[in-house]
This record gives sequence, C-alpha cells and structure tokens, in this order.
Amino acid sequence: SCWSLRTFYEEALDVPLVVFDDVVRHVLRLDAVLRAESGHLLLVGESGVGKSVLTKFVAWNGGLSLIEIQATRHYTPAKFDDDLRAAMRRAGVDRERLVVTLDEADEGSSAFLERMNALLASGEVPGLWGADDLHRLLAACRDARRSDGAADDDDAAVLRWFARNVRRNLHVVFCLNPGGSGGLADRATASPALFNRCVVDWFGTWSTNALTNVAKALVKTVDFGAIGAAEWADGLSADLAARLREEPESDDSDDDEEV
Repeated sequence: SCWSLRTFYEEALDVPLVVFDDVVRHVLRLDAVLRAESGHLLLVGESGVGKSVLTKFVAWNGGLSLIEIQATRHYTPAKFDDDLRAAMRRAGVDRERLVVTLDEADEGSSAFLERMNALLASGEVPGLWGADDLHRLLAACRDARRSDGAADDDDAAVLRWFARNVRRNLHVVFCLNPGGSGGLADRATASPALFNRCVVDWFGTWSTNALTNVAKALVKTVDFGAIGAAEWADGLSADLAARLREEPESDDSDDDEEV
C-alpha cells in the first residue's frame, strides 16, 4: 500500500519511492516467491533499475530480515563462508525468516556464485562446516529442540531438522546485470542451479514510461513559474506526453519470460 511504501522509505531510504505499473508488477512477483518455502529469485537488469530497493521493500513489508552481500575485492571467500554459516544458523536454529541478497556488481563475485550454486543444488556447501563448527551447530540445534520439547535424536536426525528449517526460512536473491562478464548463457552453464532453482524476474533497463514517472515525481514540487521557466516546463510536459503515446504498452509476457 502507499502507506507501507511511505513508512518504508521514511525508515530505510533517504529518498521516496516512485510507484508505477512496472514497480507494482515486480513487487507482486517478489512477494509471491519470498512467501513460498525454498523461494529464491534471480533478478536480471541493469544497475539502478530497482532490483535491490524492491527486494528490501518486499522483505521489510513481509517481516523478513535482510542480509546484503556486496562482492568486493576486499570480501574474501572465508568471510563469505562465515556470513553464510551465520545466515544458515539464524534460519535453521533460530528459525528466523530472512533474505540473503548477493549483488554481482564486482567481478570477484563469481566465487560466491559458485558456493550459492552448490547450496541451491544440494542444500549444502562442500567444506562449509568444519568439525568444530559442526559440533557447535549440533549443540545449538539440540538446545533449540529441547526448548520445543523435542526428543534428543541422533546427529543425522538433528541435521535433517536443521536443513528443513533452512529450506523453510532462508531465501536467496541474486541480482545480476545481463551485460556483465560472460553473459547470461555462460552463467547458466557455470551455475545451472541459479536458473533451475530460482524464479527469474527480468527487470531489463529503464523504459520511457519509467523515466517519465520518476522525473515527474521529482519535479512536481518545483515552482517553475517562480524561476521563470513555466513556458519551458509546459513544453517539456507536452513532449513527454507525446513520447509516452508513441511508446508501445509493455507486454507482461516479456516480463515473465524465463532466461
């Protein structure tokens, strides 16, 4: 709702969100997937089209915690493994509903995509849990199960309980740029689980309609008459209206097309 959007950008953003048809369509898709068990998303679009912001809003509106991972050259695989273990503990032991976003803004993110591909494909990352980590995980799981009155089962049963909770509560959102290194075809070959296990939402690039709606929202409070630009503003409005009439209506089937 408009009230939710206003509250969200007042609490989490520095600028207001501009709502138009494309935004609503993407929000509904993201919300439907993140409400589902094992719901994961692959958002494909150029930088700045709203992939991260709309993910934040949907997570906030649905009461899901958000973990954002920026794959920079200073962010090592060891640090990524630490963060991934922490996220899985929160989802599997504490049973916290959360979203992990991985933004492929940097070339170094390929190593992290490989790890997430393994997680989606098999439910685990090889070598993620060392002996000490696994011992602590089992102890935490047993404490959580005892608080629920569950029996103190063997290690295999406890790990199945943990994995079930992870599948139920942990959602992964990948943000990819279609023009990035290698192209989508190469990514699909290298990380097939990203495309097989995720719902693909194609953001693409900015349309004339989107640019116009954002521009109108940003300048609607400007008094052009006070600065002697009323005639220029009227001409600009007429020009934008003409461009919108010339632009074909967006086809929902294009948005739903799978990669």
